[in-house]
Amino acid sequence: MVIAEEMAQERIALEQAIATTKLEDKAAAVCFVESLIKLIWNHKMVGLIHTFYDHKPLFKGANGLKLVSQDEIVIETLEMLAAFPNLRMNITESFASGDKNSEFKVYLRSYCDGQNQGPSRFGPPTNNVLNEKNSLGQSVYILKKIGKNWKIKTEYSLRSQLTIEKLLTTNHLSTNHKG
Repeated sequence: MVIAEEMAQERIALEQAIATTKLEDKAAAVCFVESLIKLIWNHKMVGLIHTFYDHKPLFKGANGLKLVSQDEIVIETLEMLAAFPNLRMNITESFASGDKNSEFKVYLRSYCDGQNQGPSRFGPPTNNVLNEKNSLGQSVYILKKIGKNWKIKTEYSLRSQLTIEKLLTTNHLSTNHKG
């Protein structure tokens, strides 16, 4: 029960940060993106992609992955969350450049914790784990003001998709426990 209460309190705080943050400077841009990413990944609030991503976003991932619609980003996110239902995104570093008159670029260094306990397009669960050693990545989020609202226009993600795919298809890459 304590964990559920902590998660609920964290979710409420993140939602408040998104609702009240005025994107006036780099620190606010970092707060906004960090809160949004934690809500999407750690609290499974994938619908926020429709709210806070441009209606024609560009997502470029490792190994040539390119997504050009909110729905494609939602599907990719849901597939990952289905395969790793206990996934948690951990942000280790972040900073921003830009300004409120043009755009902000928010840079995040992060890793995921989670165990492949759900099926994926690669097959049944392997019980392999994601951790800091095998899922470290960097992302850049480009925020632009579209109309009256700030939206993520472009996302570049440099996380090894091949490593994640191997974790979803083989049992030999993991010791099947977190560590």
